[in-house]
Amino acid sequence: MDSSSAEKVKKAALIAVATVLLVLSAAAYDYARFLGNKEIETPSSWNPLLSDRAAKLYRLQAIIEQASAASEFMVWPAERKKIRQQMLVALQKKQNLTPYHAADWQTLMMMLPDTASLRSEKFWALSRAIQFNKWQIRRRPKLAHPCVKFLPEITVELKSLCLQLIAELPGKHSPRHLAKVIGVEPDQLDAALRAAGVAE
Repeated sequence: MDSSSAEKVKKAALIAVATVLLVLSAAAYDYARFLGNKEIETPSSWNPLLSDRAAKLYRLQAIIEQASAASEFMVWPAERKKIRQQMLVALQKKQNLTPYHAADWQTLMMMLPDTASLRSEKFWALSRAIQFNKWQIRRRPKLAHPCVKFLPEITVELKSLCLQLIAELPGKHSPRHLAKVIGVEPDQLDAALRAAGVAE
């Protein structure tokens, strides 16, 4: 074998080794991220083009997606609670960076328990959700769920926001269909619509 052929073989071998190392490092990153490895914080360390804000959003979204997927097949209640708490913390941090993302507020409304001890936190989150996202017509029914369900218990300040949101619900559907979309009983929606002055 002449020197040129040997050089080509050497280059091909180096390329093959580099390719294998890249594949293994990517697999190791994904696996470590799935396990919640604290050493892997954000992709900014390996992608200098990402800003700190974008890197934080990337990291938080990854945590939310992994926790959501893990909670679906986790059997034990204690483990599910732990995973959902991680998801809740990541979701709240993400909302500090992207407060106008209505889908995240909708997810938060569903995740916050309805227990009396956390009701005030849920109502506060609801007020922020309405203020940031009430202009998104498609999201109004889902955001209105706590408003309709807990209207008698809601504070005066939040009640005005809720009644405005309820009054601006899409009117092209029947009340029964709208109640189904919101996720409440028809009589609950009827009472809320009357309180908002849009039904007799």
